[in-house]
Amino acid sequence: MEFRKGDVVAIEGVVDFQTVDKRKVYVKPSVGESMAFEPAALKMVRRAFLEGDAVEVAPGHVPYMVGKIFALHGEWAWVVAESGFMASHKLDQLRAREVPPPAPKAKGVVPEPSADVVKYTVVEGDTLAGIANSFDTTVIAITSRNKIADPGLIIAGQVLEVQDDRLPF
Repeated sequence: MEFRKGDVVAIEGVVDFQTVDKRKVYVKPSVGESMAFEPAALKMVRRAFLEGDAVEVAPGHVPYMVGKIFALHGEWAWVVAESGFMASHKLDQLRAREVPPPAPKAKGVVPEPSADVVKYTVVEGDTLAGIANSFDTTVIAITSRNKIADPGLIIAGQVLEVQDDRLPF
């Protein structure tokens, strides 16, 4: 099994790092220095989340949502739903969600032309969720295309490239 920094393992510690050759895993206990273990000796308790991981909010926590982790900060994650709705949740309120791989494309099939990309100038009071809703796209699509690190920080006058997925009338 491959471990990554932040994974919680059964010896009451958190993975600090794994050697490149995957032969040793260094685990940081709650008190003291990191200790080396063979991967086979460790049992995974909780997988560390990474940006882009598909998650859902565990039952009993609000707002319930399914989405992807947009950003991580300490014990908190910003989760963005396909609708563009964003909310922060503590990591222990989330659980991983399996995303099926995309269906393979048939050979010789010409793909549909992509939607138009428009330039949109941000005005005072705009939010990424509002802009995404206006163009029938997602916050994730806008932030990815424009390399926006903080979805809560857009500035009036900023020019964004937005995929316009609205249906023509």
